Amino acid sequence: MAALLLQELEPSEISKLPKTVQNKLEKRNKNSFELTAVRVCLVLASEQHFFEKVKQLAQCQEKLEDVKSLREKNREYESSQERLSSEQTLLSKAKEELEAEKRELLRTLEKRSLQVEHLNGMV
Repeated sequence: MAALLLQELEPSEISKLPKTVQNKLEKRNKNSFELTAVRVCLVLASEQHFFEKVKQLAQCQEKLEDVKSLREKNREYESSQERLSSEQTLLSKAKEELEAEKRELLRTLEKRSLQVEHLNGMV
């Protein structure tokens, strides 16, 4: 309001006002300019802060997408690991069965060899 009065009044009219009123008008006008400057600084600071937060949000969203992708890959790896573990168990079981069959065949071969030796000894 002080700024409006100073704009509307002519310098000669202002000089007719009591000195205390002139001082108050000047002080109010000065305070008004200072407050405007502070407001502009605050607006600029808040805009800067806003843009920093927007940038930070974008970075966080990118990291979130990376984490989601890594989680999905991890699930795939865990699934593959379970499948491979199951296959390994089956292969181990098959190996044990083959080794048991091999031992049985070796025993049978040994018996047959003894029988052949026995028969050769009889001839």
